[in-house]
Amino acid sequence: MPEQERRHNEVLGASVTIVSVAPGREEDVEAALAGFPGSPDRLVLGDLPLVILAKTSTQKAEDAAALLEAAGAGVDLREVWVTREIAPDTRVRPTCPNCGSTKTQPFTFSGSGGRANMKCTACGQLFKERHA
Repeated sequence: MPEQERRHNEVLGASVTIVSVAPGREEDVEAALAGFPGSPDRLVLGDLPLVILAKTSTQKAEDAAALLEAAGAGVDLREVWVTREIAPDTRVRPTCPNCGSTKTQPFTFSGSGGRANMKCTACGQLFKERHA
């Protein structure tokens, strides 16, 4: 399958699908599924493959896959492109001293004497990040 074209508002995420269940481990897998919103209450082997997380961050997908595999499920973990609303940027951003928004980004001037500033995408204010 060819790789999806990345759009400007997307980041690399993942999807988790249960493809098999080890014999005798159905109850363990059902117990593990209880922690996922929207998952079925009863696991029916005829419904496999069963998508557990369609689009999420890679870290959440890896954690879910590890939990399900430990319970006895065979899991398919695939990379997918997801929008930032689904898998938000987890980097810590300083707040803007002008408007208080956390929608800030690094803003650098190129060249040998370049300075690293931050820029608020809400109000456009340039400021220096204060390190404690």
